[in-house]
Amino acid sequence: MEVVSAEAFLLLSIDAAAAAKAAAFPAAHADPFDRLIAAQALLHDFTVVTIDPAIGSFGARTLW
Repeated sequence: MEVVSAEAFLLLSIDAAAAAKAAAFPAAHADPFDRLIAAQALLHDFTVVTIDPAIGSFGARTLW
């Protein structure tokens, strides 16, 4: 938690809205963690720093 505070990172909880958004994605990609990352990015208008093309396939903005 020290690093989170020192770097001013934001911790996101997995709430009902994120879970529902992740569950609503097409079943083409089954990794639940990728689905959750994409859902959080879309709900909070975040860009995900990743090389994984699956995140972008859900409509989330990516950078790499």
